[in-house]
Amino acid sequence: MATGNTPITSWSLFNGLRSLSANIAVEIPEAPIGGTLYRTLFLSAVLLFMLTFIINTAAELLRQRFRKKYGRY
Repeated sequence: MATGNTPITSWSLFNGLRSLSANIAVEIPEAPIGGTLYRTLFLSAVLLFMLTFIINTAAELLRQRFRKKYGRY
């Protein structure tokens, strides 16, 4: 929501945009259940969850590795 929440994207850094999570939150109430838009939003939510999970898992593994290498315990 801090990016302006505008659905129109452009190449300018000074124009607003809509993040994937904001797009899901705004569009899901209007999507008919079982329709193409609903399935696309659901797929994007699953992909967002998987990407977040992978990045957090990699960060945790790096944190544990650095803690073993440089930590006192």
